[in-house]
Amino acid sequence: MVHAGGRLIPLILPSEISGGTGVMNPSIGYDPDGDLLVNIRSVNYAFYNCESKQKFPSIWGPLSYFHPENDIALRTQNYLGRLDSNLNLKEIAWVDTSEFDKPPLWTFSGHEDVRVITWGKKLFLTGVRRDTEETGQGRMELSEISINKKTWTVKEVSRRRIPAPGANDTYCEKNWVPILSREFQYLKWSSPTEVVEVSDSDPVTVRQVSLEKGALPTRDLRGSTHMVPWRGYFVAITHEVDLQPNYLKQKNGKYFHRLCVWNAEMSLIGFSEAFSFLGAQVEFACGGVPFENDLLVSFGFSDSSAFLLQIPGEFMDDLVERIISETAR
Repeated sequence: MVHAGGRLIPLILPSEISGGTGVMNPSIGYDPDGDLLVNIRSVNYAFYNCESKQKFPSIWGPLSYFHPENDIALRTQNYLGRLDSNLNLKEIAWVDTSEFDKPPLWTFSGHEDVRVITWGKKLFLTGVRRDTEETGQGRMELSEISINKKTWTVKEVSRRRIPAPGANDTYCEKNWVPILSREFQYLKWSSPTEVVEVSDSDPVTVRQVSLEKGALPTRDLRGSTHMVPWRGYFVAITHEVDLQPNYLKQKNGKYFHRLCVWNAEMSLIGFSEAFSFLGAQVEFACGGVPFENDLLVSFGFSDSSAFLLQIPGEFMDDLVERIISETAR
């Protein structure tokens, strides 16, 4: 990627903001004024993942979350900043959600793995929230955000919970992918490809727009980046998890990503080989937008750091065409 002209850019949240715990799973998007924004997820824990053939786990297993003594929940806060034309992080501030927050009923609290999206000239953060029910039931939410750019303060001005289509009886809905060129539409499932549309109203209603079978991978493809129009197609980077319990049968897993390509009818027509960004077992891409002639992707590394990856447009063109041609054979 570097040889093709790509760039890897770390996103640093000042320690006085993060408190020295994890930053993860950033997302990028444009606001209604065309400014490029980045959201960085901050959590109250330090993450440990045993990757040395799983032989040296903590007593709780190869995946462990280390908390402050007085706070054993998994808490998320979000920080929204602006990127300049060189992709340097400028102003950044906590997203003030206090007007709509209630005491959490579940140990995972906060708006998790949000994507930044502008729809209908409104700026939203949209991700899963699991703290509204004692069972931890997860639903996607649309949080409209207002920015005072003179003081760079960020405030949530509305919050709407999105039901699952149909009977709304599923346990956890998460990682619905916003479609950049289709207002209030999400890629809900990657393959078979299910597209849903939500209303810009309170309460939110949701309906299925399309369901296309297309190509089928060996593992379940889950949502990650935005779905981006690209040279007559749609592209997104998806993730999948290979669960790999250790020799004590304790939970562990490895994340993989793929670049997926859909045609104009939203049928999945091909996908790349599985890849890792930096080689960690736990990585997660949470944003993707066009930037000049390139594709800009944001991802988290091992629940502890955040990065931007600038993928040159020519490299993307070649990769998309290779995926399509290999699928056609």
